[in-house]
Amino acid sequence: NSPKQSELELLNRARDKFAILDDDSKLEKLDAPDHWVKMQALQIDGEKGACGRSRTVVDASIEDCAAFDIEKNTRRHKAANFYKEGGLGFGSRKVSDHAFIYHLIIDLNIKGFAPREWISKIVWHRVDADTLELAYEDCEDSGIEDKGYVRANAHTLITFTRLPAAGGVPQTAVTFSSRVSLNGVDRKSVV
Repeated sequence: NSPKQSELELLNRARDKFAILDDDSKLEKLDAPDHWVKMQALQIDGEKGACGRSRTVVDASIEDCAAFDIEKNTRRHKAANFYKEGGLGFGSRKVSDHAFIYHLIIDLNIKGFAPREWISKIVWHRVDADTLELAYEDCEDSGIEDKGYVRANAHTLITFTRLPAAGGVPQTAVTFSSRVSLNGVDRKSVV
């Protein structure tokens, strides 16, 4: 079952949006919390928010990586720490076999800052036998009641690329690219 045309268009918009990160000379290196991760960021002139890219290699198949990324947006996964870490609410709704709407509300615990809300359409696509992509894009959803939260913006593209196995263990290169605006704080630290 293939993604719909609109879903492929969302993936293409994500690829276009993050093409600016392909020129490493424009990017500022950031300190990563893990020495296996390479992080870079870019403040784009005239735009709110910041843009960043993280890269690493993980001991898992591309399918397991993509499944984990989708699974982390479920109630079962969020139940452990979500509400302890400022989470106020979340939900998801299946749109097709390749897409769903994800709704997230978080109190960032910043004095004077109202909670932020994200509503995203998430699309996954197998590009070829060795590559899977997930793209997140802001969207509207008439099924979500407006409770007055500040709408934050985020666009994300995650690419999982199969590498040769190491000692029989699957290897995947993960590239996480994201543009984030909290609509009030626009620093590279939010990426």
